[in-house]
Amino acid sequence: MLAVLLHATILDAAKWAGTTFIAVTMLLLKIRELMR
Repeated sequence: MLAVLLHATILDAAKWAGTTFIAVTMLLLKIRELMR
């Protein structure tokens, strides 16, 4: 759905999704570490 809205290929959408997932995961781990 996102790929169609942005006129991007499925591969581009998958890359963006993967990058976003990794970034959010790293951010959450950093926040968790800081809260200890």
